[in-house]
Amino acid sequence: MKKIAFFSSLFLTFFACSISAQELPQVTGLTISVKSAHKIVVKWSAVENAEQYQVRVTKSENNKLVTKKHTNKTKVKINHLKNDIAYDIKVKALCDDGQGDYSEPEEIVTTEVESITLSACSTATCDNGQEPEKSTADVCWETVGYSDLGYKLVWSKTTNPEYPSRSTDTYQYYSDPDTSSGEIYDFDGSGTYYVRVCEYLGGKCGIYSNEISVNL
Repeated sequence: MKKIAFFSSLFLTFFACSISAQELPQVTGLTISVKSAHKIVVKWSAVENAEQYQVRVTKSENNKLVTKKHTNKTKVKINHLKNDIAYDIKVKALCDDGQGDYSEPEEIVTTEVESITLSACSTATCDNGQEPEKSTADVCWETVGYSDLGYKLVWSKTTNPEYPSRSTDTYQYYSDPDTSSGEIYDFDGSGTYYVRVCEYLGGKCGIYSNEISVNL
């Protein structure tokens, strides 16, 4: 009697999953984050009764398949894409031998950093309105493209500061790719400092911004 009950339960579980597979709804809530010229992260809303998801990436211009991934999570990382290419991404839910419809495709274009434009913001003061012990200034930048590893802000009394730094330079690292401002200070006494920001590539810089001068 116990064996019959066990096999009945197993049959019902499999049967229920097969039915739900045929009725799996279309995936929704698809979002794509471009992490670099070669990497994206795809996320979507969970589908009830789904056991797996299939993520399909194709080239927008000709619908040629680039990669197809399976996962039991609601996000996946796609690597090894090519720079400045438009891709279509769509996701569908799977269960046993059934499947739902693909989500509406989302198009993204990967892009490397093309340029960084640096400008001065404002002189910083303490919360009580008093000048800080060190003279500081905020600088801001706008990036065309995406710097996967963030930025190195470099400054010096000598023109063309760089990273890795010379003996006359100093720097501040901002690991968040969405960073668009930073602070410099007078590490070598008062005077004119030359400032640049660069795309950080791990141990070295890629593209540098224009150079600005700031009096501290």
